[in-house]
Amino acid sequence: MSERTKIARILSELRAPAATRFYPPGFTKYLDSCDTLIEHATSGIALRVVVPASDATPVFRQRCARVFRRALTLARDPFFAVRAALVVNVVPSPAKRTFPPPGAPIGPEHINGGFTYVQSAAPPGAAAPAEIYVLRREEFPKVVLHEILHHSRVHADDSAWAPHRRALYAHFNVSERGCSAAGAPAACETDIRPNEAIVETWATVQQCAALSRELGVPLAALLAAERDHALAVAARCERHRLTLADGEWQERTHAFSYIQLRAIILRDLPGFLEAAGAPEYDVAAAARWLLSAPPLARSAARAAPSPHGTETLRMSLLGDM
Repeated sequence: MSERTKIARILSELRAPAATRFYPPGFTKYLDSCDTLIEHATSGIALRVVVPASDATPVFRQRCARVFRRALTLARDPFFAVRAALVVNVVPSPAKRTFPPPGAPIGPEHINGGFTYVQSAAPPGAAAPAEIYVLRREEFPKVVLHEILHHSRVHADDSAWAPHRRALYAHFNVSERGCSAAGAPAACETDIRPNEAIVETWATVQQCAALSRELGVPLAALLAAERDHALAVAARCERHRLTLADGEWQERTHAFSYIQLRAIILRDLPGFLEAAGAPEYDVAAAARWLLSAPPLARSAARAAPSPHGTETLRMSLLGDM
């Protein structure tokens, strides 16, 4: 497949209606400017980064090579047992993660950085490669790891959490508007998915592990910094909750899982792993652990304003590195 054909295929997939709901602000304009492919590939995994020619600098190319090495390390790690060949497509728009105005629920445009389609378990080579799409430059090295982990033993089907949905919504004061009695999360207007929190936790751990290897910094110090950042962002989300109707958590994506539930896990990661297991986790045990965890504090501390003058919603401290 030629470079032009690969670029056209990636752009076409991202212009499909199913993808547009994940668009960050300004993404269409950025997508239309992309004309250059940076590609790294080996057996079982390919990284394809599509950018405007002006963004394809030597420094950015080196960064892409580093991300590919980390992705390859993760994809070949028997601990995680990635279940599919992977094609990771990155269109790294400059949009930042930011909070919506007070009173408005968080949506995909405020926080989501990528998406993938999870296939049923199959040995590598038995099915078409799994496609991953990353749509923001902010934190994209960590987002690549997150989306790969959805194809590993860390990922559990969201339906397995259905028996625990009502207790989790009640415990964390999450709006149950639209929820069905069967507990299917997709039926709820506010869709809490604890599996996303666990996948995001492992992505954070793997990002820190990569930085520890590359920079010679102790892993414990990096994880402590990420834990503190996660708790600070979660506290700001809890403060945002106070502006929402009835003080219930409401959203249009999975921010509560990405931020608040992940912060709770990172606060006591050894305790969570001991209770729930790893890398495959026991859903019932994980639910019991979350329901027994102390609540998050609401902090008055504010993050530094983003370049757009609004409060940052970035999920990780070190995800850009």
